[in-house]
Amino acid sequence: MEAALNLVDRSRSVSARIHHEVYLFDKRLIGSGNYWQQRDGSDLLSRLELKIQLGDRTSSLLQVCDGRFLWTKRNLVGEPELSRVDIDRVLRRLEEAEPDSLATPQGEWPGLGGLPRLIRALRDAFEFSTPAEPGQWGQARRPVWRLQGHWTAKRLAQLLPEQKEAIEAGKPADLSRLPAHLPDQVVVILGQDDYFPYRIEYRRTLTDARPTDAGPHPSRALVVMQLYDVMLNVPIDPKRFLYSPADLPWNDETERFLSGLE
Repeated sequence: MEAALNLVDRSRSVSARIHHEVYLFDKRLIGSGNYWQQRDGSDLLSRLELKIQLGDRTSSLLQVCDGRFLWTKRNLVGEPELSRVDIDRVLRRLEEAEPDSLATPQGEWPGLGGLPRLIRALRDAFEFSTPAEPGQWGQARRPVWRLQGHWTAKRLAQLLPEQKEAIEAGKPADLSRLPAHLPDQVVVILGQDDYFPYRIEYRRTLTDARPTDAGPHPSRALVVMQLYDVMLNVPIDPKRFLYSPADLPWNDETERFLSGLE
């Protein structure tokens, strides 16, 4: 995970196509689109474009981080909604926040900090089993490493405050008490040759299912994020990271964003 973080954080640019699936509350959302990020001095600029399918309905999500603001435009059924987050204010708060604050899936790619912050959050919030399992991925059968992680005791104590004392005493947590939308494990697929994170799966154990030879209990995916057609250090048109609201009204969601970090 450290190698994966170094790769995505130190690359001058990253561009990739995205496939995104969310399985929650008996619903399946499928998204596809593109992701770009580029270093501009100390700033990380990013852009995410997703088309999201729910049944026969199509919606879209656009997130643009221009180094000063994070713009988010959602076009659901009805009128488009536009919001803006003040990055400077958020970064000041993040200096005081827990480093794993983005480790729980929210159904969207995190626009602030992009892929590097997501990988950093996973590294800090999960304990990954070693050694990694070798395997193959995709139609090209790329050699990959499969890493499986479980919440750290510190993070579990935050997610299950009623079990905090027992967890801190070294007793196993009752993971069935986690809210239904939260995972109890994560699977990360890294390229063996480049350590790029090609696939991230947030999974939840099926405690009511019978154990199998592969493990004590099977699990199901809650959120799957997959990146392909990846290009590193290829110049990206700076205009991709510009956004103008034009005449569309927007809401300042900085305070709501900050409250989510508490």
